[in-house]
Parts: sequence; structure tokens; C-alpha cells
Amino acid sequence: MALLDEVRLSLGISHSKMDAEIEAAMQAAGAALKMAGAKAGPESFDGGAIYAQAVKMYCRSWFNYQGQGERWATAFEALKCAISLCGLYEEA
Repeated sequence: MALLDEVRLSLGISHSKMDAEIEAAMQAAGAALKMAGAKAGPESFDGGAIYAQAVKMYCRSWFNYQGQGERWATAFEALKCAISLCGLYEEA
């Protein structure tokens, strides 16, 4: 399953009408991770599983999923910090 489909599903969205905005949020999540010094992505050592979780958390925050946007933002920040400190995600 493509990451866009996973994110859409995690947001409880069953249509593709918001795909452009979801993709923009996904790109912002990737940029935030990169700014934190992490080279995380689908090509990551874990196949991108942790990256995918971070993107989902960011998107849930972005779209204020279930009215808990702040909670998801806090979760994303914690995972972003863990990723940025993990030597396995450093730039080569």
C-alpha cells in the first residue's frame, strides 16, 4: 500500500478529493524530519516503517484528527527527536 493510501486511511478518509492537501502535509512532515537532521524515508533501514508512522502523526496533527491535533503534534515531535538522535537515520 502506498504511503498516501496509508495516511488517508489513518485519517479516516475514504475518498481522494483531499489528496493534494494530504500530499502537501506529507512533504512538510518529511521536511521537518530532514531539518531535524534525519535521513528518514521509505529507503530507511527499517523499510520506512518509523518514517511512515511519523508522517501519519504529522498529518493527524495537521488535520486535527478527532479534535486531538495537539496530542498528535506532541507525538510527532517526540518521534522526530528519537529519529534525529538515532544513528541509523543519519545522513551518509
